[in-house]
Amino acid sequence: MAQDVEFEIGNVSLERGGRLTDDRVTGRLYGHVQAPVIVVLGGISATRHVADDPVRGTGWWSPLVHDGGPVDTGRFQVLGYDFAPVAGKFPDSSMTTGDQAGRIKLLLDGLGIDRVAAIIGASYGGMTALR
Repeated sequence: MAQDVEFEIGNVSLERGGRLTDDRVTGRLYGHVQAPVIVVLGGISATRHVADDPVRGTGWWSPLVHDGGPVDTGRFQVLGYDFAPVAGKFPDSSMTTGDQAGRIKLLLDGLGIDRVAAIIGASYGGMTALR
C-alpha cells in the first residue's frame, strides 16, 4: 500500500542565493515499512507517483517498480519525490540539483531514514542523485 508523506521545512536558502519560503517536501512510499529504502527520482516533470496505485492509477515508472519487478516493492520500500518548486511556490532564483538533493535529505530525515539501499535517478533525477 502506498502512503504520501509530507513535511514542512520552512524557509530554505538555495545554492544560488535565493530562497524558498514556507517550503514543504512531499514524497510517496511504496512497499513494506521495515524494508530497505530505494529512492527513485525521475525527470524534471516526474512526480512522487512512481508505481501503480489503485486510487491514482498508473505510476510513471510502474513497468519497473512493482512487486517482483526490477525495483521490487516486495523486498524494498520505494520512495518517490516531488521536485520543487511546488505549484505556486517559485523561488526568487533558479534551483540546482544540489538544492533538490538537500530537500530529499530533509525528507529522509523527517522519515527517520538515515541510510538508503540505493538511489536511482533518470535524467534530472540522475543528476540530483549524483549530488
